[in-house]
Amino acid sequence: MNVNYEEEWDKEAQEFADGMYEREQMLLKYLSEYFEDDQEKYIASRIVQFLPMLNLDGLKEAENRIEEMGEIKKYKRFPDLP
Repeated sequence: MNVNYEEEWDKEAQEFADGMYEREQMLLKYLSEYFEDDQEKYIASRIVQFLPMLNLDGLKEAENRIEEMGEIKKYKRFPDLP
């Protein structure tokens, strides 16, 4: 059996990249439906683009920081709501 490992690796790497791209596009589509303002859409899409760079610890830290910001009135979209 003659296996070209380089070709197999390239194929798997491409499939992984395609899957990441598809998931990113789904998130961006959701964000574009959720946010109306172009600047909000842009910032949210930038956040989505950074997420794949983070390991589990980084994702947990991002979650904590966003949750903390959600408690600060000046960062809320609707500051008078709990």
